[in-house]
Amino acid sequence: MLKLLIILNLILLSGQVVLSFGRATQGAHLAGLQNRAQTLAAENQRLRESIYSASSLSHIWVLAERLNLQPRSVNFLIPLPVAAARP
Repeated sequence: MLKLLIILNLILLSGQVVLSFGRATQGAHLAGLQNRAQTLAAENQRLRESIYSASSLSHIWVLAERLNLQPRSVNFLIPLPVAAARP
């Protein structure tokens, strides 16, 4: 009877060790995923700021000047008056 209790105790102890190892491994994996999520969030913010600065009118104006593009005057065509039908 004592041998059976010792064997049962060793089986339970080994099961506890296996489960503890599994939880530790999952914790390390979770920490890695959280770190990756923080890295991606920071990169997303940096890219969003880059898009905002690249699409600003002042940045586009500087790029246009660097390419020697000159602003053009805009001429609007005024439509001729349409003949009105008389009753």
